[in-house]
Amino acid sequence: MNVVITFTQVKYSVTFTESGLPSGNWYVNLSNGQSFSSTTDTITFTEPNGSYTYSISSSNTEYAPLSPKGSFTVNGSNVNISVSFHLVTYEITFTESGLPSGTSWSITLNNVTETSTNSTITFHEPYGTYSYSISLPSGYRTATSTGSITTTQSSLNIPVPVSSTAPPQAPTNYLLYIIIAIVVIAAVIGVVVAMGRRKK
Repeated sequence: MNVVITFTQVKYSVTFTESGLPSGNWYVNLSNGQSFSSTTDTITFTEPNGSYTYSISSSNTEYAPLSPKGSFTVNGSNVNISVSFHLVTYEITFTESGLPSGTSWSITLNNVTETSTNSTITFHEPYGTYSYSISLPSGYRTATSTGSITTTQSSLNIPVPVSSTAPPQAPTNYLLYIIIAIVVIAAVIGVVVAMGRRKK
């Protein structure tokens, strides 16, 4: 009697569950070349015992996984992995030059106003185009107090050169010299008048 015994490889369920992605496809790519995608919040597949590395990505470029890469081990039981996505933001920094140290100034960007007594004001915004306005204290101005920017890179720096609008003041020494000259002239006139009276 011949008995045929057939073995099959045992595989276990591997489930990735995402949170934070509002829309779009997301992907689980294994280092062995397998790739899985979904538009729902879960991706499930089966794998035999072993160790695996993976990467996470999404078609929605406004969001990115907090942990884009990782690894897991299948060892006789199912595996569950959580994936969190976050909104990608870009750093926008306004840098002023020309204000006295400690002077308060403000930037309004995307209807949000930030005030600082330092030389920089920084915002973090998602991809998009934003209008801004610059508020300076009385007596100061900048060439362009309004404008718009587009977040096309991870960080942007907007220079804000500031100049004074106050009229130049005469140097203190100069005023002193004028006062001294007036006093001297008045004294000379007084002496001349006194001498004239004596002659009479």
